[in-house]
Parts: sequence; C-alpha cells; structure tokens
Amino acid sequence: MKNSNIDIYYASAGVGKTTKLLDIVDQHIKAGVPIERIAFLTFTKKAAEVAKMRTSERFGIPLGRLENFRTIHSLCFKRCGAKMIQMMDRYKYKEFGDESGYDLSHINLNYAEGISWRDNNDTRLVALEQLYRNNPKYCEKITDNFSDMIRYMTEYTKYRREHEVLDFTDLLENYIKNDFTEDVDVVCLDEMQDSTPLQWRVVFQAFRNAEHIYIAGDDKQAIYQFAGASPDVLVNMKGNQHILDTSYRVPSEILEFSNQIASEISVRSNAYCKAIKQGGEINYLTDINEIEYVSELYAQGKTVFMLARNNKFLSKYVDFCKEHGIQYKYKGEPVFSSDEKFQFKYGMTELWSQEKLMFAMDCDSRGTFYDEPRVNISTIHSVKGDEADAVILMGDISKVVSQQMDIDEDTEHRSFYVGVTRAKERLYIIEPQTKIYYPYLY
Repeated sequence: MKNSNIDIYYASAGVGKTTKLLDIVDQHIKAGVPIERIAFLTFTKKAAEVAKMRTSERFGIPLGRLENFRTIHSLCFKRCGAKMIQMMDRYKYKEFGDESGYDLSHINLNYAEGISWRDNNDTRLVALEQLYRNNPKYCEKITDNFSDMIRYMTEYTKYRREHEVLDFTDLLENYIKNDFTEDVDVVCLDEMQDSTPLQWRVVFQAFRNAEHIYIAGDDKQAIYQFAGASPDVLVNMKGNQHILDTSYRVPSEILEFSNQIASEISVRSNAYCKAIKQGGEINYLTDINEIEYVSELYAQGKTVFMLARNNKFLSKYVDFCKEHGIQYKYKGEPVFSSDEKFQFKYGMTELWSQEKLMFAMDCDSRGTFYDEPRVNISTIHSVKGDEADAVILMGDISKVVSQQMDIDEDTEHRSFYVGVTRAKERLYIIEPQTKIYYPYLY
C-alpha cells in the first residue's frame, strides 16, 4: 500500500468523521464498487453496529450484505475460525489463577476505572501482560519491573496452550502469523485513535492489496491507553492528510473550553476546529444538590448526561434522580425496563422492592414514568461517541486514576475532553466533592 493511496482525516469532537467516511462509501458505490468490496472497520462493537445501521438505512442495503462492517477483533475472530467457547473470560482467568498460584478471584476486565500499575497485586499482571503484547513501548513507560510479568506471561501462555483457549490478543497475533489478507478494494477505518500498534499491524497487513484506505480519528479522544491505544501512530501517519475543521455539535464557548483542556496533551496532531453554533453555556455548581436544573431541563424535553470519571461517584446522581422523581438510564440502560412498565401498569409489582415501587409511583405521579428516559447517568468512557443537550460533569477522580495521572497525564486530559465535548448546548461542572480531582476543569 502506497502512502498516496492513504487518506487520513484528523477530527475533533462533533465534526462528523463517521459521516465523512460514509460519504466516501457513497462515492465509491456510485462509482460502481459493490458494497461487498468495501470494508468499514472501527474500534468498538457499538461503533461498528452504528456504522452498519447507518449504511443500511442510507443506501437501502440489507444488513446481510454488510459482512465487512465490523471491529478489528471481529475480523480476526472470523478469519482465525475462533469460537466463543474458546475465549478467555473471568471464569477461565480464575481457573488459571488457581492452577498457577495467582489470586484472580476478583478480576475485573474493565480497566477504564483505572489500574494500579505499580501496586504489587496479581490482577495488575493481567492488564500488564495484555498491554505489553499490544503496546510494549507504553508498557515500558508505566512500569520498570518486568520480572513478575515475565513469570506470569510464561504461566499464562502455558495455560492457554494446554487448555486450547485464546484471548483477544491471540486473535490479532494469529491473524498476523497466518499472513491473512482481505480481498476488498476500499477500506474505511474509523475511530483509529484507540487502536494499538498490534491492531495497526493487523489492518495494514489485512488491506495491503486494497486500492484506497481512508482513516479517521481524533487523537484528543484516545481514552483507551490502558489497553494499549497509541494515538501517536495516528498523529505521525504518512499519507494525504485532511482536517475536518467544523464541529456541528459543540457550541463555541464549550469548544473553546475543551480546546484549553486539549492544549495540555503532550502528543497531539495540529487538527483545529471551529464551531458552527455560537454561544453555549458553562456553569459551575458548588454542590451536587444544585443540579435542580435537571428537573427544568427534563420538563423542556432536553437530553441530559450526568457524568463522572469513575463508577463510585455515580450513586450521587442516582440518589438525586430518585429524590426528584426523575426517570433515568444507567449507562444507557433504562432504570425501568419495558417489562417492568407493563408490570407496574397492571399492578404486578409484588416482587418489587419497596424502594423501587415508591420511586415508580413518584415518577408516575409526575407523569414521567412511561416516558423514554432522557437522563443518562454514566461514566465518561461509556458515552464516548454520544451526545446530549446538557452535560453535568463531576471532576472528582479515584485514587487509582490520580496515581495514573502521576505516570501519564495525557490519558486523563483526553478523558475529560471527551466528557466536556458531549454537550450540545450547556455544560455544568460540579465543584470538587473530594480532595482528589482533575484540576484542569477549574
């Protein structure tokens, strides 16, 4: 693949990078390229499904013809002939720990909460091993003690071989080892700021025979460095470079504020962005109880994100919504399912807790129980790619995240850049409620 056949679109929040790639798909379809000869890969399953649905709706193409619209891991899973029963999960990790003398009984594979890289615990080794295989350079930056990890890697490799199981990094490595390639003409790679060096190797091997490769990403939103994301690969990519310079989501005042956060990032592209919408509001609240704005916004039909960096802080938002009879989603899932709404309507609530029933009755008395919830209580990582009319954001961070900032501040600059830029109209920042917080919001 020659650099002249690679087009790179550097983005910012709300500029419509996925829309740009779909426009490119449209151009090639009109030029006579069959959809089966076009691949569209992205980082998360959620983003891949969105791209698939938008393509199907926009071009009237049945979903069954969009087999090449998937994640990088999904591509490797399919080509390597893997089965889900083979894949490592928390139960297999626990079994491995029991056999090898590691305490993995409380393993949590969601590392977005933060990782104590320098603590002496066994669960840290799980994250370090995966990080080393995906991005050894970054792994060496955050730890200088490899003796424990080498022993762990030896035992872990032995376990996978003897039990004939795989982890998701194995899929990437096996794809490269087998020298697989994909027979397509056009490739669109979205959200590539979150890809690891190993994933970059996969895509450039897979599509080395393609006629055109289009890459889109915003290095300011690379919030998965704990998993090996390497935004500097995107920043230094060779090819025809373009800047998507207009944000259709973020109004000017909030965009300017987000750019101040982004300016703290040490490794970033020169992508700039202007707002198509002028204005926007930024307000500071001294206490969580001051967010009575939510009730007013809800009455106006506005959508609201109530965000925090860590799960531990979300309970404050939950308590507020319950106190004020505001129905909500928790990380995108409605607090009352459609089945539960049916049960409530017909008095089938005998198995409900008293607290849940009282909350439902309060929402019902306010006329909000049967509404689609417009308030989403979530961590920043869980709403990446989404947007709301108003964002309420806490700056407090966990002790583990604070320790991570001592090693690498850029990751948290990017996380809070993402949080701020979800706002389409208004941003409310809550003053620190603890002694540990992200200082650049204030």
